[in-house]
Amino acid sequence: MPAELQLVNARFEIIQAMLNIWRQHQHSTHYWRLNVIVAVLVALEVILAAFQVAGMILIATRMPHNSAGSTG
Repeated sequence: MPAELQLVNARFEIIQAMLNIWRQHQHSTHYWRLNVIVAVLVALEVILAAFQVAGMILIATRMPHNSAGSTG
């Protein structure tokens, strides 16, 4: 009986090791996806900021410049 118990324990340890490997893989995949999402969001923020700056520059160049000394 102890030999059978040792065999069952050995199989259980192998299954436990395989589950640990699978769990680590799932965590690394999850973190990789989160990193990709963060990188995309940062890139989107940079693009939106560039459009805002370009819009402000465009508005500033189209506004008529009045001299400060003349009041009409």
